[in-house]
Amino acid sequence: METPLWILAYGAFGTCVGFWIMGHRVIKTVGTKFTEINPYCGFVVELGSAITVVIASKLGIPVSLSLCIVGSVVAVGMVRGSVPVNWPLFRNVFIAWVVTFPLSGLFSVIFMAILKYFFL
Repeated sequence: METPLWILAYGAFGTCVGFWIMGHRVIKTVGTKFTEINPYCGFVVELGSAITVVIASKLGIPVSLSLCIVGSVVAVGMVRGSVPVNWPLFRNVFIAWVVTFPLSGLFSVIFMAILKYFFL
């Protein structure tokens, strides 16, 4: 079953608002605070993320590009070894990922209940 266009538009709108409000902080954190990234490492991070997303898409597995990029940054930092990975920061990001799913569901339930109460 295809996803209705209005749901895709709603998701795109939410993504754009999120980028607009907090995107600069996310980019700064991923690009500078996990580990030191030089142009060569940046290329490997992007290539690894792209390959992961393409393979997951072909297998029908939904993945987040931002999660793939964070994983690639941490993996590059681990492989390099000479520049340490900021593990406490990664722990906080991982906890935020885990908390995001139930909170997203809760906000969706509340939003739909409000819409149903006032408009349906």
